[in-house]
Amino acid sequence: MTFAQKIFTIWVILLIGLIFAIIQKNKAQIAFCAFAWAGFTISTFVGVFLMIGK
Repeated sequence: MTFAQKIFTIWVILLIGLIFAIIQKNKAQIAFCAFAWAGFTISTFVGVFLMIGK
C-alpha cells in the first residue's frame, strides 16, 4: 500500500466509526468520532499543503 492509500484507509475507518455512532445515537461516541475524524482530516490536508508548498 502506498502512503496515500494508508491515509485514505484510516480516514474511511474513522468515518465508518462516526456513521455507526450516529446510527446508535451514542452522543459520547459521536463526539469522540467526529473530533477524531475532523482532526485527522484537517491534519492530513495541512500536511499535504506543506508538502506541496516546499
